[in-house]
Amino acid sequence: MVKKYFSILVCVLFGTLCCLFSSCSDNDEVGGDDNNGSFVINGERYKVIDAGVSAGVWTEDAFVGRMFEARLFGSDGFFEYIMEYVYSNNGNYSFRLIEGDITDYIHVDTCSHQNSVNFTDYTYISGKVFSTLNKNTVTLDFQDYTFKSRRGTKYVVNGSVQYEIDDY
Repeated sequence: MVKKYFSILVCVLFGTLCCLFSSCSDNDEVGGDDNNGSFVINGERYKVIDAGVSAGVWTEDAFVGRMFEARLFGSDGFFEYIMEYVYSNNGNYSFRLIEGDITDYIHVDTCSHQNSVNFTDYTYISGKVFSTLNKNTVTLDFQDYTFKSRRGTKYVVNGSVQYEIDDY
């Protein structure tokens, strides 16, 4: 009988010690660290938890630019956006990425907060988007990039996101 209670007491003691000596950190949250970037959208801070870019498609029937996508996480939940990039020079279009101010070549295609996807037209208002190319990464830096939906919802974006890419 004593042996039974002693075994239970030892198990409880070890269980308590394990909980006491385990550490917790902020990096256990969704997205871990800020390696891919962070944003402030309408005053709310978001961490980039996933980012991807497509190469673009150009056929006789379709022309779709590079699509920059990012999934963000903040205290009020998830936010996702997709931006389309098409470079234009003297009436010639391409998907070639350039460094510097790309505001004239990129626009918001889709944005959503939580589970409400808004497939609507977005109108650029003001601000800038700059790109930096470095080996296999592209960094987009948003500086007071402001746009609104057809319904009138306005978004002001500041921050940066880093994308891994195979080609410019």
